[in-house]
Amino acid sequence: CITETGGWMINPMMGSGAAEDLPEAQYSEASNQIFIGAPFTVWDEKGYKAEMLGTEGNTVKVKLTAPDSTSAVYYFDSGTGLLVKSVATGDMQGQQVENTTTYSDYKEVDGYAVPYKVSVSMGGMFDMTNEITKVEVNKPVDKAIFEKP
Repeated sequence: CITETGGWMINPMMGSGAAEDLPEAQYSEASNQIFIGAPFTVWDEKGYKAEMLGTEGNTVKVKLTAPDSTSAVYYFDSGTGLLVKSVATGDMQGQQVENTTTYSDYKEVDGYAVPYKVSVSMGGMFDMTNEITKVEVNKPVDKAIFEKP
């Protein structure tokens, strides 16, 4: 869970069922995700630098560098403009690994293109695929769900 002031997680794969505060580096890396379309919708106001890297196959590559000098390369389908992949370096158990995220099975929901399948590969050490079954836009949310249990 990530908010504007901090974050927490429950990670049963590491043997813990209790909520723990996110390490500062992990929170910093993920904190802009609370903004819809981030980092692309807030890149300028948040101090990111954007650089066009050209094309690769049927994609356009854009590199975004955050104010803390971390960066990621984003691949957009040149025909649709949709994000299809991102590649960034991140920390996994004290090691720097290349994290690749692929976005697919886009469906339109209330005028928004939403990837219903998101796959993450963390340096080949850990792979995970999320398949979305339902998306609701602008539904009321109880703020209590963001409180650390």
